[in-house]
Amino acid sequence: MSQESTIESKIKYSYEININDDWKEFIILDKEYVFKDGIEDIKINRRLSELDNKLYGKYFKGIIGYNTSGWWEYIKVNKNEIRYKK
Repeated sequence: MSQESTIESKIKYSYEININDDWKEFIILDKEYVFKDGIEDIKINRRLSELDNKLYGKYFKGIIGYNTSGWWEYIKVNKNEIRYKK
C-alpha cells in the first residue's frame, strides 16, 4: 500500500445539511434501517465526489427524553443538499 493511499484512508470526511437555516452535522449511512435505534448504523466515509446522488443519513435534532434514538432525524437527501463541514 502506498503512503498516499494510507493517508487517504485515515481522512475522516464530515458533512453538513441545512435544516431551517441552520447547518447541522449530517452523517451519511450505508443503508436505511427499519429500526432506527442507531445501533446498526454503518457510517460512510467518502469524498463528496464519490457519493451517490441519493443519500440516506441522519442529523442530530436535539435531546428529547432519555431514549437516544429519538435524538436523531433519519432522512433521504440529494447530494447537492449537503456540503463539507466547516
